[in-house]
Amino acid sequence: MYEIMLRGLLAIVNDMANDKAVDFNAWLRHAITIASTNATYGRLLKCGGRELERNVALLLANIVPWLIAPETWNAWKVLCAAFKDYFDLRGYEDGS
Repeated sequence: MYEIMLRGLLAIVNDMANDKAVDFNAWLRHAITIASTNATYGRLLKCGGRELERNVALLLANIVPWLIAPETWNAWKVLCAAFKDYFDLRGYEDGS
């Protein structure tokens, strides 16, 4: 699993050359999330993206999240749909 994750990180690092300036902390969190998710679940599962990563605490508070964090709420719905597709396509067979 670590080898798969490191290969994924290498691809993300190589793609970083296209960026002019980045928030390193946000970039690193996103890179590790994508690489570890791909290593764990396989490539069929697509993550909710940076919006979900940044504001997941607003969802966890569970106080009308669709009102106080609509972008995060939408990202959560996209992730839930992605998990449904993942299981429908038997993506777990490609995971670790």
